[in-house]
Amino acid sequence: MRDEPLDVLVIGAGISGLAAASALQRHGLRVAVLESRARVGGRIHTVQIGPHGPSVDLGAAWIHGIGSAQAPNPLFALASRAGLGAAPTDYADAATYTAGGTRLPPSAVSEMEDM
Repeated sequence: MRDEPLDVLVIGAGISGLAAASALQRHGLRVAVLESRARVGGRIHTVQIGPHGPSVDLGAAWIHGIGSAQAPNPLFALASRAGLGAAPTDYADAATYTAGGTRLPPSAVSEMEDM
């Protein structure tokens, strides 16, 4: 436990919380990150299948925007440098399913979006 006072407490050690904490520290602030899980990463979570099996990503398979020339999305840039494929999301052709696997009709999706 720290004895010195903090300037900022960041709640959540997902990619946004870690990026915020890093940026705040670069500006000279004293920062602590509070995470409720026993690991960092938030939706970014990779597990190994079996003792010698492949690694599988359980989340964060969708990057929210590629950014712009002035402000590129660092995750998209990293994925591109790693040679990972990317495809744009076509929201007009998106499908939404219930937890039980039933595809919702467009009217139900529109109703949820309106809420």
